[in-house]
Amino acid sequence: MAGKNRNAFQSRWLGGALQLCPPVIAGSAFFVDNTNGANTNSGTHWDNAFSTLNYAISKCTDDAGDVIYLAPWHAETIEDTGTASGTTTDECVVDKDGISIIGLGYGGNRPVFTLEGATDAAIVVLAAKQVHISNIEIVSNLANVAAGITLSATSDGSVIENCILRDGGAALE
Repeated sequence: MAGKNRNAFQSRWLGGALQLCPPVIAGSAFFVDNTNGANTNSGTHWDNAFSTLNYAISKCTDDAGDVIYLAPWHAETIEDTGTASGTTTDECVVDKDGISIIGLGYGGNRPVFTLEGATDAAIVVLAAKQVHISNIEIVSNLANVAAGITLSATSDGSVIENCILRDGGAALE
C-alpha cells in the first residue's frame, strides 16, 4: 500500500496484514523506530516514525491521551539522566502527563533501552502524572546503576507493567 492510504497501525514487519496496536481513543499516536525512523519525520505513521523515544515524548500534549508505540527491535542507549524531553538522543525524560509508552514485540524483539556511559543513566518520569509504560526492556551496562526507571514524587497514578530490568553482564548491575 502506498503512504497515505496505508493504515498507521498495520505492521511493516509482517507485510501490513496484521494490526498490531489498538486505535487511539483520544489524543495522538506517535511511532518510534530507531532503524527506519528519523526525528525530522512527523512520527504519525510507521513509514515516517521518529528515531528516539525522548523526541516523541516532546511532541506529546499533557493529558491528551497520547500514545507512543515503540517498534519491535527498537533499541536506544541512555547515557545521561536528563531534565526535559526534546532532541537530545542520549537521555530519556517523560515529562508529559497522561501519556502511554507501549513497546511492541515479545521476548528478544521487544524494545530495549541500554543504560551506559555514566552512573546516573536512567529513564526518568519527571513530574509527570498518569504515565503508562509497558513492554520494554531496560538493560544496565553500568557497574553501579542507581535506578533503571526513576519516578518523581509527583508521578502519581503512573503504571509500569510487563517490563524487564536486567544486567548486561556478570560485573554489571
